[in-house]
Amino acid sequence: MGKNTLRHNRKICKIYTRQIKSYFPIITKREKNYIKSCNIYGFYPVDRKLTLEDLYTECGHPKDIFSDYLSMTDPDLLYKQIRKTTIIKNTSIVILIITMIILFFGTLKSYDNYLRYKNDMKEANGYWIDVIE
Repeated sequence: MGKNTLRHNRKICKIYTRQIKSYFPIITKREKNYIKSCNIYGFYPVDRKLTLEDLYTECGHPKDIFSDYLSMTDPDLLYKQIRKTTIIKNTSIVILIITMIILFFGTLKSYDNYLRYKNDMKEANGYWIDVIE
């Protein structure tokens, strides 16, 4: 029972951590360190299986942990981080769209060249005619 219990408890702690992370708009090193400081993985009962309700009573609900983090964080710093990630995300989307357009027109050009080659092969009836002047 010990090995399965530990595996189950780790799984529950990962679920709880994911729930906490879902409240954060961005996850940087500062947020990761704050989540680690909550000591979620330190609460492991070895003799019984852990439930999410146990973690809620021991560590608090994820929204409470997030509100504590917001009360400690400078809003200007958080705004700058969110703005930076938004700019990076939008730039990535624009680059992806431009790449897709270039690939689309490249594919059209390649298909057009294929059709021309096929038409030229039909006109030549399979024979090449060399003209020497």
